[in-house]
Amino acid sequence: MNIMKTLGHQKACVIIVGLALVVSLSVPGGSAWAMSGGDQNETSGSGAGLSAASFLLTVPYGAAPAAIWTRPRRSGRPRCTAPMSLRRSISEATNRFGSSARRRTTVLPLRPQPRLLRPRTPTDGMKPIIGVTPDFNAGDREDMGGKEPTYFLRARYVNAIEAVGGVSLILPLTDESAIRRQLFKGLDGLLLTGSGPDLPPSLYGERQHCTFRVMSERRYAFELEMIQLAVAANLPVLGICGGMQTLNVALGGSLIQDIPSQVVEPLPHRAPGPATKHAHPVRITAKSLLSRITGRMTIRVNSSHHQSVKKPAPGLVASAMATDGVIEAIESPKQRFLLGVQWHPEFLYDHDAIQRKLFAAFLKAARKR
Repeated sequence: MNIMKTLGHQKACVIIVGLALVVSLSVPGGSAWAMSGGDQNETSGSGAGLSAASFLLTVPYGAAPAAIWTRPRRSGRPRCTAPMSLRRSISEATNRFGSSARRRTTVLPLRPQPRLLRPRTPTDGMKPIIGVTPDFNAGDREDMGGKEPTYFLRARYVNAIEAVGGVSLILPLTDESAIRRQLFKGLDGLLLTGSGPDLPPSLYGERQHCTFRVMSERRYAFELEMIQLAVAANLPVLGICGGMQTLNVALGGSLIQDIPSQVVEPLPHRAPGPATKHAHPVRITAKSLLSRITGRMTIRVNSSHHQSVKKPAPGLVASAMATDGVIEAIESPKQRFLLGVQWHPEFLYDHDAIQRKLFAAFLKAARKR
């Protein structure tokens, strides 16, 4: 009863109508009574049940049953109407409630749905994707799969990229230029890895002067074109060991084919110890990209090579040198980030903060693409 007082007469009537429907459907004969029009004197099945339903339909809160037909309407206090068909009562109550509800309904504008597929942009918050070139055995190397063509890549390259926030994409060495260009479009940076075999000297206009294994055409042709695409697009490039040499040749430079036979009093650039250990120092050129990255003029590096850059390509400069005069790093002052190092920082980054900075600077440039 307190609820009815709170709601008021008009809302109480609506609730009474709903209760009457429940009662009429729950008692014997109630359904037939409702469908026939609902006379309060009709008795079908249980008369008690129908009398209760009729009372609920017709008695407003606070009124005596005998006064329901004659009580005058009080000002500001609406009363229930005379008995009518249950179907009509529910219909009118529903219409009144429905029209009021419709007036209160607020239609919210549809929010635009995000596009599932969209071009990658620097604001996407995605990690930079670094294309990594693997080594390749065309079927003539017993140490890399024998007669079975095999891709080969040390996990250290991938781990170093991931350690500074990048994602490595190991590139398939396809010979189709259209596919190379398609792969290139998805990259934020290009990492040229080291290699056991060497580039054929014919690529830099020389004959082979000493004996060494030559890199497969499938690999060097792929890398040479990817370098050209990267330079044209100002894409960040990092070349490591043989990758530095390929970078130089791709842009028009040349190589020392064999350090022990062509350099006077050379250092042991093929160090006997593990690659995780430093082998010799290198001097860094002042105001170079490498000096800005390391913050040093001299650093110690590991060493595992027998070739090196002889003449830097047009547009490239030597930015680090060993004490025997061998070029240890090259870079482009005009590119956003184009750097080649002759040593292997992927073996040192996890315990040498200077080497880690090389990968971190590379990834920072890739993020700004």
